[in-house]
Amino acid sequence: MNNQLDVAVLVALLAGAGFYLCTSRRLLRVLFGVLLLSNAANLVLLSASGDPTDKSSPIIIGEAGRLGSVDPLPQALILTAIVIGFAVVAYFAVLIYRIYTDRRHATVTALFADEPHPESPAAHELAEDAAQRRLEHEAALKRDEAKHAAHAHDDHGHDAHATNDVHTAHGKKEDHA
Repeated sequence: MNNQLDVAVLVALLAGAGFYLCTSRRLLRVLFGVLLLSNAANLVLLSASGDPTDKSSPIIIGEAGRLGSVDPLPQALILTAIVIGFAVVAYFAVLIYRIYTDRRHATVTALFADEPHPESPAAHELAEDAAQRRLEHEAALKRDEAKHAAHAHDDHGHDAHATNDVHTAHGKKEDHA
């Protein structure tokens, strides 16, 4: 009974500290909170399997070993949970690193900021894209101005494709070739 109480107190402490760290604004603390919560869940699964003190291994040789063997299912679940927890923590650590390199802060407020930190690579990429768009826009404006000037020149009676046709006062064409 004393062993179960120790495990319950340890699970409560790990879960409480994990929840406290998960409510932090700093993402690294959230990562440690997830680690503590996964360890607390593993301890709950381990304590559910019972006390293995007077039990034999789950390998059954004959009829004698079936009655007093340890349940292997919680141990398999714990092993699976450790592997999945490690994968989640590794992904979360890379995600925090990427957020830090883009925003120069690994906090929740930096995660939801509209623009990245001016010294980050993402800010440089955004600035280069904006400069490229500005150059393309200026080139398009110059092309439009050149087209407009050519059309205005044509509308004032100066034909860009010179022909030998001349309009008379009566609206008839005369050919001066």
